[in-house]
Amino acid sequence: ATPQGAQIFPGDNGAFVGWQEPTDSNGNTKADSYRVYYSTTNPNPKAGGVYVTVPAGDQAFALFHYPNNTTLYVQVSALVVGATESAATTMTQTIINPPAAGFSISGTINLSGISNPTGNLYLALIDPAGKGGPVAVAWVASPPQLSNSFTINTNSTNVPNGTYALMAFIDMNGDGRIGSGDAMDDQQALTVTVTGANLTGQTVSLTRSNSSSYLNTI
Repeated sequence: ATPQGAQIFPGDNGAFVGWQEPTDSNGNTKADSYRVYYSTTNPNPKAGGVYVTVPAGDQAFALFHYPNNTTLYVQVSALVVGATESAATTMTQTIINPPAAGFSISGTINLSGISNPTGNLYLALIDPAGKGGPVAVAWVASPPQLSNSFTINTNSTNVPNGTYALMAFIDMNGDGRIGSGDAMDDQQALTVTVTGANLTGQTVSLTRSNSSSYLNTI
């Protein structure tokens, strides 16, 4: 039940980590959760023993905030019933930086519906038709304010012309996952049309009514 295809999606001062979940012949996920081993110094992160545990399913990804030009090493393993751990994926590494400049998407993330926001605020550009993870990401602020300016820098190679969703994520306790007390606006994400030119004045609103709020500790 080893995860496949672990990928790091780097952006400005942060990164998302995703992978292909192992499934059975009926398409059901084999794992209950995953361990994402990470390091900025050790090219064998599993040996270093530092990891974040994330649940299987829609929240099967990890978020990291590190300064640009930081090297991030990652391996992912699966946990199944009885806490049996699978072999880890091959080590994946990247240098955290936005991709080569082409165009940008900028605007404001409003958190007026979130009481006392704290932790790390991220933004991801998602292709609704794809299953390969976000196409562009950015760390926005820590701690977030009720109104937060954002810019995602990307290019037409990474983000071809088309329709995408802008989704905000708040990792309230900075533990690298969307879990207890965190929020993401998966109920009413902002739709944007990309044409290869700069997009300005975009407004993403994250409230308790349009977000998934994870109140149970995994």
